[in-house]
Amino acid sequence: MLKYRLPGQASIQLDGTFEIVREMVNEGFVVSDFSQQKMAVFRKNNNCDWYFNSEEPYSVSEKEYLYTAKKLISTIKKMGLLKVVFSRVMTVSFDESKTEKLYEALMANYPDAFVYCISDPELGTWLGATPELLLRQVKNHGFTVSLAGTKRNNDETPWGEKEILEQRFVSDFIEQTLQECNVLPFEMGKVYTHSAGPVKHLKTDFSFTLNKNQRKELLQRLHPTPAVSGLPRPWSYEVIAMSEKHDRCLYTGYIGLLGQNDANVFVNLRCCQITKGKLHLYLGGGFTKDSVPELEWQETLHKSRTLLNLVETL
Repeated sequence: MLKYRLPGQASIQLDGTFEIVREMVNEGFVVSDFSQQKMAVFRKNNNCDWYFNSEEPYSVSEKEYLYTAKKLISTIKKMGLLKVVFSRVMTVSFDESKTEKLYEALMANYPDAFVYCISDPELGTWLGATPELLLRQVKNHGFTVSLAGTKRNNDETPWGEKEILEQRFVSDFIEQTLQECNVLPFEMGKVYTHSAGPVKHLKTDFSFTLNKNQRKELLQRLHPTPAVSGLPRPWSYEVIAMSEKHDRCLYTGYIGLLGQNDANVFVNLRCCQITKGKLHLYLGGGFTKDSVPELEWQETLHKSRTLLNLVETL
């Protein structure tokens, strides 16, 4: 089963299941895991059941998170890395019969987000409201964004150097990727603050001309951006694998729609997995050599409110 709502549009519900594919398809509703090792496309059929697995992802304690975070910062300094995104899972009790109500609450409260709910025998049940566009295509016009740096929405202090650098790393990466894919010319907007519910981020918009032969390569090269992995990317992958005890699954993968002449694909953030009696929030933060573990823990708590504020009202 699949439900989704593009920003500014009506919700759509489709019955069916997801088919695991070996490579990115050209059309359909698609999902991918963080590493693009597991990709799936939605196929319509008569399946409209809910699937709530009993297996739960590993949820780290605050003490273990802080210990691992300190080791991670030391590794970043020793290896000379610019950034590594370290994530954790927060597990709370949840009545799975309220899943549809949570989807409706996400739509009502986050009109500018891509909101989705999937339930599948292979993938399980996931839903989220992500603010981060990976690629939008309208005929031969393409769009993407650099979104990074986080603080509470009611924090009126100036952005810190860490957050400014985090976002600049992502913008530089997108610039370089567009050039390498020969997606030229492109326009890069100014950095501005983007509100996403309980938190806000720094954001830069990119626009460019895109032909259908360039789309597949560009998607594969853009994902995962440094906003969810790190820089340099190959080394950040290794550090993430060593530091995280959970499988990210669909978290920080891509999710969305591909058509012949259009696309709306997003980075799967502010999402959760629902198992029997439990809701599992996937929460990440960008670590640099200047990160403070306690502040990074607090950032994950702020990000959790995107869903928890609504869960607590159901």
